[in-house]
This record gives sequence, C-alpha cells and structure tokens, in this order.
Amino acid sequence: TLYRAGRTLLVRIAAPLSGGPNVDLLRREMARHRAKALLVDVSGAPYADSDGLRWLLALQSACDLDGRSLR
Repeated sequence: TLYRAGRTLLVRIAAPLSGGPNVDLLRREMARHRAKALLVDVSGAPYADSDGLRWLLALQSACDLDGRSLR
C-alpha cells in the first residue's frame, strides 16, 4: 500500500517480501508528488526472500540515481 506523508511516500508491505511494487512506478509516483524520500515499512512482512532483497537493492539504486533517500 502506498501512502503520502508530506514530502515522503510510505510503502507498507504486509505480505512476504518476494519482489515488490514496480520500481519505475514508484519513481514516477515520487516525481509526481515531488517526494524527497521513500519509506519502506516491512514490519508486516513475515519474511523476505532473495527476490525481495534484490527488489530493495534495485529500489535503493533508483533512489540514489534520482537524488532521493530510501529509509
């Protein structure tokens, strides 16, 4: 689920972290809302597999390229 909190977007993951939302879609949403940061809440994810961890790394790289922070 994606929430907006000022200049921060929050992605809440409430299922096993096996991949994640499309990275390009999240980049577009961040640009559209002029967000400076993306907060990923994985506290509801019972586990993360290797695809989920690769997704987080891809998301980190995308945020770095765009000059935004990932928390």
